[in-house]
Amino acid sequence: MNFANVKQIAKVACAMTNIKRDPTTPGMIIIGVSDNEETHEKWKNHFKSSAYKFNGHRVVGIDEEAKVHYNNIDNLLNAFRARIDMEHISDEVKEDLKNYEVVTIQGKTLIVITITAALGQLYDNKNR
Repeated sequence: MNFANVKQIAKVACAMTNIKRDPTTPGMIIIGVSDNEETHEKWKNHFKSSAYKFNGHRVVGIDEEAKVHYNNIDNLLNAFRARIDMEHISDEVKEDLKNYEVVTIQGKTLIVITITAALGQLYDNKNR
């Protein structure tokens, strides 16, 4: 989980609070799914591993990154939580980002984050 990824996740979480939505329907961020085929190819070449396709998305999981860069998933999750604390976002959004669920589907571990923060959250005091 590198600096740029956590920053982007924080920005997306804040942006989700600025979209008019039904308050009973929270936003969701799933970490471990490639954004597109280009990011999937980069991941595949870097980790020399395979992903599976689900509804047009490549599910890569966090397992390979955890093993290569953090030794295990627990260390990756601890690093993720520590990085969130460094972001310029409200405590409410930080709490949402750190209150994730870890799920395993077809052998791939994913982080599922539910965004329930109040409308109008800012990243670095700016709307995103």
